[in-house]
Amino acid sequence: MRTNLFFTALFFHLTIFSQQYEHIKGIVLDNETNKGIPSVHVSVNNGELVTITNSDGEFIIKSDNPIKRLLFSHLGYNPRSIDSQEISKSVNIKLEPRSQQLKEVVVVGSTARKIVEQAIDNIKNNHFIEPVNYAFFTRIIHYTKDSSLHFINEHVGHISQNKIHNSKFGLLKSRMNYFSAVGEELLKKYRLISLTEMYTDNLGKYQEDYIHHRRNKAYSYTFKDDINIMGRECYQIAFTTDEKTYYKSGILVIDKKDYGIHKKILTYGDYKEINFNRHAGHYYLSSTHYIKKRSSYIEERYTIYNKGPQKDNLEYVSKMSLTPKFTRKYSKEFDDEFWKEFNFIPLPGWIKTQIETTP
Repeated sequence: MRTNLFFTALFFHLTIFSQQYEHIKGIVLDNETNKGIPSVHVSVNNGELVTITNSDGEFIIKSDNPIKRLLFSHLGYNPRSIDSQEISKSVNIKLEPRSQQLKEVVVVGSTARKIVEQAIDNIKNNHFIEPVNYAFFTRIIHYTKDSSLHFINEHVGHISQNKIHNSKFGLLKSRMNYFSAVGEELLKKYRLISLTEMYTDNLGKYQEDYIHHRRNKAYSYTFKDDINIMGRECYQIAFTTDEKTYYKSGILVIDKKDYGIHKKILTYGDYKEINFNRHAGHYYLSSTHYIKKRSSYIEERYTIYNKGPQKDNLEYVSKMSLTPKFTRKYSKEFDDEFWKEFNFIPLPGWIKTQIETTP
């Protein structure tokens, strides 16, 4: 049955075949409403490993190293950290909503532009580190506006990034299934193009106009309230333009000390949020959340990245190879032991319910 196919534990870490690990499950709640908080950034041991919460506020961590510290961060909440004495196999964390009051002193837009220019100047030092290899987990779901699930696919593998060419990614395994007639048609025609959109998460190669020296003149930049991200004080700067471009508006979160970009959010049309993890003085991809509105359904992608060594003996995938036949080659059984070696974003309740009730 399809129900039995999808409920397999999926854990993820840089060293994929180790059997010795610490395993933590947890939930992050709003302290006022007691509801789960989605998309909370969870950092292990000051950036050794990162993950995010699902739409119910749940997260899973599997680490090959002792977990000594967890740090929780979200734009709408005050950050919180817990140390080893507070960490258990099941963690329940509550975050305080952050005050959204506007500053009394409004800083002129030209100063906000200056901060962005300094961030651009420092991209090479902060974000251009080659070669960069990531282990990744990505989930792509297709559903209607009333949250009826059509199709879901998940992939684990490794990416090799650079600033000149498109990233190469090697698949370790994929799994996918449909839950409606529409989803069945999607599966028949499915290609891994959604997976290759991870190319555009690469800040080094895809430096959009609003963070490009020569092309950002048409943008205006304004300060929002300052914010603390992972223990670092940051500027929060909104950008917008009247020019005809895909990147018309969004938010940049920029470190006050080294001008690294912690987060960039695109808010015009499709929603895209890319997070970066500061570790050992450099910034690495940590997660992406992308919502794309199609004519008859919504496509949503979640990706977790963790920096690690390049893996040998992987079949690196060419974009030209991503045909439906090639996709099915990587579509394996959902219930084999392989998946138990990986960490992932837990399935939220609304998806679990539909999987359980689908014949």
